[in-house]
Amino acid sequence: MMRVERVLTIAPMDPNEKAIDLTRHMTGEERVSLVEDLRIEMAKVCGYEYPQRVRRVLEVVKRRER
Repeated sequence: MMRVERVLTIAPMDPNEKAIDLTRHMTGEERVSLVEDLRIEMAKVCGYEYPQRVRRVLEVVKRRER
């Protein structure tokens, strides 16, 4: 599995900014890795047993340019 080094930056949040804007520089594989890392960390924080797979079907759509 590919590991991606993460750098935490604390800055004011723009309410109009979307997650896709923050991860635009990442490849699809890096984004999936990020989501998987977030699932693992949330399971730890919430005290849940780590789910071995995603429970729902994800729909991939193409984003329209503004």
